[in-house]
Order: sequence, then C-alpha cells, then structure tokens
Amino acid sequence: MHHRTHLQRRKLRAVSHSWMPAEARKREYKRLWQRVKRKMRNVHSNTGGPTVLDSEAQNPRDIMPVLDSGLQNAVTGEFVNTGFNADNVDTLLQHTMPVETENLDIQSSTSDTDVVFFEQTANITVNLSEELKKWIIGYNIKHNAADALLKILRDQGHTHLPSTAKTLLKTDPVESQIVSGVECVTFGVTKQLIMCLNRYPYNYARDITEVEISLSVDGLPLFKSTGKSFWPVLCTVHLKPASTFPLAIALTEAKPKSLDFIKVIADELNMILRNGFSWGETTVNVSLRCITCDAPAKAMLKCIKQFSGYFGCDKCTQKGNWEGRMTYQQVHDLILRDDVSFREQHQPEHHQEDTVSPFSNLQIDMVKSFPADYMHQCCLGVMRKMLLLWSRGKLGYRLSPAQLREVNQRLRNLRCDMPHIFARKPRSLDELERWKATEFRQFMLYTGKVVLWGVLPETLYGHFMAFSVAMCILVSPHLTRIYNTYAHELLTYFVEQGRHIYGQEFLVYNVHSLLHLTADATTYGSLDKCSAFAFESYLHQLKKMVRSGNHVLIQAAKRLQERSQIPIETCEERPIQMKHPNNVYIVSPTSCCEVLERTNSGKLLCRVFSPLASYLCEPCDSRIYGAFVGFYIVVFTEENSIAVAPASWVEEVNGILICYWPRRNANAMAKACHRPDKELWKRYKIRILSETDNYKTARERAKKAVETSNVESEDEVGKIRKKKIPARYWTDSEGENEIPPKQRKKASMSSQNPPPTLPKPPSYKPPTDITVTAHASEEDVPSLSNLSANNHFHDLKQLIEQSEQRVLLAIERMQSDVTNSIERLVQAIQQNCPGPASIATPPQETFEGPCKTLQELQELILKLEGTEEKNRMIQYLSLLGGSSIGDAVRRILRKVATNEAWSNYSLKGRKGKLPFMGTSLHYIVLSACAKQFPKITEKEMDACIGETLKHAPHRARAITPRNDLVYTQLTVSKETKTWYTAEIL
Repeated sequence: MHHRTHLQRRKLRAVSHSWMPAEARKREYKRLWQRVKRKMRNVHSNTGGPTVLDSEAQNPRDIMPVLDSGLQNAVTGEFVNTGFNADNVDTLLQHTMPVETENLDIQSSTSDTDVVFFEQTANITVNLSEELKKWIIGYNIKHNAADALLKILRDQGHTHLPSTAKTLLKTDPVESQIVSGVECVTFGVTKQLIMCLNRYPYNYARDITEVEISLSVDGLPLFKSTGKSFWPVLCTVHLKPASTFPLAIALTEAKPKSLDFIKVIADELNMILRNGFSWGETTVNVSLRCITCDAPAKAMLKCIKQFSGYFGCDKCTQKGNWEGRMTYQQVHDLILRDDVSFREQHQPEHHQEDTVSPFSNLQIDMVKSFPADYMHQCCLGVMRKMLLLWSRGKLGYRLSPAQLREVNQRLRNLRCDMPHIFARKPRSLDELERWKATEFRQFMLYTGKVVLWGVLPETLYGHFMAFSVAMCILVSPHLTRIYNTYAHELLTYFVEQGRHIYGQEFLVYNVHSLLHLTADATTYGSLDKCSAFAFESYLHQLKKMVRSGNHVLIQAAKRLQERSQIPIETCEERPIQMKHPNNVYIVSPTSCCEVLERTNSGKLLCRVFSPLASYLCEPCDSRIYGAFVGFYIVVFTEENSIAVAPASWVEEVNGILICYWPRRNANAMAKACHRPDKELWKRYKIRILSETDNYKTARERAKKAVETSNVESEDEVGKIRKKKIPARYWTDSEGENEIPPKQRKKASMSSQNPPPTLPKPPSYKPPTDITVTAHASEEDVPSLSNLSANNHFHDLKQLIEQSEQRVLLAIERMQSDVTNSIERLVQAIQQNCPGPASIATPPQETFEGPCKTLQELQELILKLEGTEEKNRMIQYLSLLGGSSIGDAVRRILRKVATNEAWSNYSLKGRKGKLPFMGTSLHYIVLSACAKQFPKITEKEMDACIGETLKHAPHRARAITPRNDLVYTQLTVSKETKTWYTAEIL
C-alpha cells in the first residue's frame, strides 16, 4: 500500500506544471476528487466489495488519501511551486484504481484544515455569485457588460462562475399576451405577494398574518421619438420597509382603449381580499388601503368624466363654470358624493355611458378609496401654478426681476444647509420647468416660508402661508389628528382669497380639490399615507429597465424577474452625523440639538436649543407645525458690547464663536429672525451670556447685562460694566420700533367682492404631563384629582395658566365678535348715507389718536402688522372721505400722526429720513384710498403721499400764534432772529 501511495505521489508530480495560482489549485483539487470518488464507486460496484464512500461518510471529502506535503500545502492554500494537471487524471487513476479493493487501504484524513478549506471555498463561491447578482441588478448593468466581466473573472481563475449573465441571474423566458387588443404581461397578485414576502428576512416575516396594500395605475412614456408607453398596475405592500412591484404591465401607443387587463387583476384581487392567500403554513389576510392615481388615470379607472368636464369633480356634485378653462366657483355648502350615489349613478352626467369600472366588483368605497393625490394636485398642480404666476403672470402679482433674483439667491444660499434627508437641493426659479415633484414639495412645506418673506407682497405672502401651513398640518399624522379642522379652514380661505387675488380663472380643478383634501387626510391618517410619491419613484426605476426599442415589454418583465431574487434589507439605524448640515437632531417636541463632536470617552458634545421660540406668527404660531427659533444674548469681545441675536446668526468657525451682523436695521431683523447673508454681513467674535426662546425676554436680559454681570437673576447687584452698548447695535429709543426692510408693491385686487378673513388660529400647547381623556373637548379642564402627587405645585400652576388662557381666549373671541358687528353696522350706515358725513369709529385698542412723536408712530406701525388690525384700520380710515385723492391722503395722514412725527419720514427714505414705503401703514393708506377712489393708480397715490410728507416739516414749524401758547425770543450769533417755540399751557 505504501508503494502504491508513493507511485500516486510520483505520478502527480510528473504531470504537474511549473506554476499554478493557489485558488486554481483548490478548484482543480476539488474536481480531481470528484472524479476519484466516481471511479472508486465504479470499482466497488464491479468487484462487489465493500463501499468505502457510502452514506456513513457524510462528506466524501472527509475520507481522502494522505498526500505529500506539496499537495497538502495546496489544500491549505499555501503557495508551493508544485501542482497537478487534471487532464491526466485518467492516467493516474489507471495506476491507482484497478487494484483489488480489499488490498486498497485508504487512510482517512479527518484533519480540521481540510474541512475548513472546503467550507470556505463553498462560501467564497456562493458569496461571489450573490454579490455579482446584487451589483448587476442594483446598478442596472447591461447583460453584454456583465458577460464581459464574467469572461475576465473566469480567465483569472474563477471558473466556478457561469459564462453569461443570463445563467448567473437565472433569467427565464417571458411571453406577453394580447388582451382585447392590448399587449400586456400579467404577473398575478398571489404570486407577486408571495414573492414579496419571501424577500423579507425570515425573522421579520414569519409572524405576518395580515398585510395592507395600495394600488396605482399611471402612464409611463418610454421614448421621446415614439408614443410607446407603459401602463403598469403597481402594488405597494405596507411593511417596514414598504415594497412596490407591478401586478401587470400593458404596452400601448396611447391611452388604453380597453381595461380588460386591469379587470383580470381586479377579479383575482377580489378573491384575495375575501379569502386571503396561503403562504407556507399560514393564511395571510389582505386589505386594500386605497387606489392612488392622478386625475386623468382616476377618471379612466372609475369610468367617469375627466376633470376638464362640467361634472368632473369625483368628490362633489358641483357643476363647473367655463372661464377660459373649467373652474369650480362654489366653495361652501358642497354636496358630496358617496359610494351608494356613485354605484347607482345618481348624477348620470358624471359617468361615462355603457362602461363600468373594473374595480366596481370589489368591496370598497368607490369614492373614499380613490383619494386626492397631493403630489399631482398640490405639488405639481397648485404650487407650480403659483410659482408660474409670480414669475410669469400678470403685472398685478408678478414679481420684478430684482425680486426674482433675490428669491433665486436665497434658494441657492440654502443649498449648503439642506440635510441629506431631502432628495434634492434647492434650485433657482430659472429652472422651474425642470423642477421635480419633490422640489415643489420642499418649497411648499419648508423653503418657501423663508425665501419669500420680505420679497413677496404681504397679501400674496399671507395667501401662500395659509396654503403652506395647511399642507404642513395634513402631511403629519399627529397634526392631522389635532388640527384638521383648522387646516380645512385655511384651505377654504386659500381658495376664496385666490379668487379675490388672481381672478375666477384661478379656481381650476386642482385648487378646488383642496376643499376635499382634509377629508382624505383624516380618513387615511395623513396625506403621505395615500400619496403617489412611492409609485412615481418606482416608475422611474421601471423606465430604466428598458434599454432598447425592441421588445420593450419583454425586457422590463425579465429585469423584474431578476430583481425579485434580491432580498429586501430591513431598515438599520443610521450613525449619528457630526458634519454640517446633517448634525442637527430633534430631541423633543420643544427642543433640538446640534452635534459638535465625539469626546474621547465616546460621549457626544452637543449644543442644545431649548426652549425654542416661534419663527412666524402668521397665520398661526409656527411652533404648531415645527418651525422654531432661539435667541442668544451675546457679547462682542472686541467692542465689549451686548446685543440680542437669533441662533441662526451664531456659528462656530475653527473653534471660535462668531456672529453675523447686518449693516442696518439690525434689531428689527433680529426680532424678525432674518436669515443671515454670510457674504454681505459682517462677522464678529462673540461669547454667549444666555439663551432664551423669547425676543422680549432676551431684550430684558440684555438691558440687565449692561448694568450688572448677572443676566438671569432679578436683583440689581453685580459688577457695573464700564462700556455701554453702541447705538448701532441697540438703544433705548430704537430696537423694537425700527422699520423692517422695504416691502414691495402690493398686488391689486381683481374682484370687487370683499376679501375673506383668515380663520382664528389655534393656540400653541406644548406637551404637558396632564392627561386628558380622548373625548374631552377643548373647553374641558382637567380636575385637581388628575394631578401628579410628585409635581402637585407644578401641575397646579399649569392648570391655573391653562384656565387663564382659556378665559382670555373667550374674551378675545367675544371682543372680536362685537368689533365685527360694529364694523358691519358702520358699513351698512356708510352704504345708506355715503359722503364725508358718514360715521367712523376708530379701533380704540390699536389707535387712540394722532401720534405726536416718532416713537408713538413707530409703535403704531408695529401694532398694525397683524392682518386683523390692518383690515380694521383700513375700514376706519376709508370713511374719512375727501374731495380728491390729495385731500383724502392729507386727511388720513393728519388723523394718524402730527406733522412733527411725519417730518421724520419721506416716501423712499431719502436725505437721511425713514422710508414710509414698505411699512404696514403705507399699505393701509393705499388700501383706504383705493376704497374711496378705485380708479386712481397706486403710483398716483404714492405721489400724493410723498408730496404730503415733503411739506410736513414746514407745516410743523409754521405755527400760527395762539393765546394758549407762550413764545420765547432766541438770539442766534450777532443777528437777532425771532423763532417761536410753542409750549402748551
């Protein structure tokens, strides 16, 4: 036996070539012993002797002859300049196998090294094949490119890999079918659901007994040169993460003429919705959440009139009006459709004749199960329409080139501050035609509030904010549950005000559908749960699967078949980022933090912002929808001066805290939380004394910090600072009364109907520990028995504060109702008795009489920032009358302030005076004059205002002698000039 083993070694060395890579030797060794095993089985079967390699040896490679060190090194993977040629194995076996089996004593090798080698080799083979599959499918690699790569790998020794990508990906043939003249491929609902569940990890999917799905049908153009398009029936399984796949795909040259290919899917789906489907040993129940489509596809699936028809609204029975396009003018008292009225066709004009929806056999609500898709109707519809109106619309509401440049610059400045959770960075309005739906959504929910502030006229900005805030509420499940009524009121105001601003042609189908949006959001929890964003993303992937114009349907079906083999990876926690702008995280509903660095002990060093102040107050407290801002009390180290700065103005550069500071109107811009212009604003080194969420509190602390070193305490004890605050930062006479940046020209009203009023905003209620029952109303107050024993005094204080807030809110509502009644009464009297003698009642809580000083006038301007105060002041001043526009302007200005106060203003702020144009009072004067003289242009009104302000200083000095005044004679240099200074006795 020893002689035969030695002969075997000699033969192996004789047939070996000079050099072979270690991986190649491993593969050849494996193939050799496969052939040895077969030869030994044949020998034992022919001789009738005992079988050595039988079932008792679980792994045939566990029983191998002991070879010399050269081949053994090849087994272990070490490089030795020896090898063998598998082509000469037959010659080798002729010397080793024809012996009698009873004399063949094969020594078994149970070395752990051999077992580990074969296991590692098998794992390497499987892992490489799977990784190649994921790479080819994940990056959509063409098969000819994958074939070339496989050839290179095989030439380099990876002969276990197949030679073609088709074999590697296990691509099976696919055939299409013709259904009612439409070429389509049907995958089957049950088959696709089972395949989808198999792709999830077993530990996650084994406990699934019920799944919820959504459907979508939409057209997908394939090429620009032809009209070929896909019409896929897509399905989304709402697991974590959600998975989207097609149930059927149709190829048409235009809109499908027959829906039979969808009817096949609907019939199978009807059976699954009733009985479920079997997955292994489990029966999985299926429920249908909704069917999401854009308006044309929805009309096609439901077999109803298109949105451009007179009865095109699928939610209400309103008949449209033709205003150059189909519009829906009715806003209130809409008659809504329901499932019964739809199936019984109570309004035949809404339905197509002799056609029935393929989904009518399902046990679903044919109205509520087809929600309005906010991606198509709000983002690509309303938001896009408004941006086009502002950039290319009529002169009344179109922005000037300078204003558009300002908006574009602000959008570009935001690019460096957008975290990675946003799919796209902001682009300028110059590329508006190429904006995607996610960019419109980003502008609508986030960036629009910032970039339009101070640029868009106040009327247009308030109108946009009503739409934006309502959408912020409806896309959030938490806010939808609490503020859905307020969101509906905002959208109703938006539709009505849109008709007043842009004309009746503004109320197209997309705008009208906003009136039904809140109902859909309430039904499904939020708008994101019934949107088409996931389906549109999948359509983009489906289009990339088509690589040529030949057999496009078969191409897509094969790529989908290959993709179904890749497992779905469950969501993993993302590591905490420490690089701007991805290093900001929400800690609680009222606080957030900025991660700065990780310490040596592994802890995170963060800058916490808590509590946070409201960023905007119109149309409601921005803390409701998550827009916050904080304020710092900072010390400018170089000048030893103190000021209040928003948190967004403070930044850390190379370990040094700096603050961006504007060149003018610093305090007004700090109060309004303007976004810093890092290119134009100056930078100062600072240190932070304190932080707060309220600008007024920050101002008080800054004042205290000037006199004492203690910012937080209420006492006055402390070290007196030697240096006061410079006037350019903050003074007692300025600060809160500074004029905000110049506002642009206000939009003209296109309708004679009175504009609607904003709904009453809800009050912001921060999270508390007090538990209120689910059915408690807003008026309910928790009793003392519900208070926590450990926090009794804290909860009692909260209880008193909440009760006080409710009482004040009730008083404000009563006062508002009384004021509105008085205004309506005055308006009725004015209509019955027109002329200067009409009764005019001023708003006493805002305006008590003509302002005598600059400070009083600036305080009045700040009070009139609110929409309600403006409307009441406009109503009051418009009743003062006047024989001409100049007379009306003089009466209004004389009623508002004295000439002494007006002498500090000019129309555009020239010659060192304050600008009147752009203030809230300027808008009020224009609106009041426009009510009296509707045919006078805004330019003519501004000319009269400028002329009146120009002569205000002369009128202030030209005082007529009166008996109730004392006069003093003043001597100036050598000449005696008589100047009169009046003092009231």
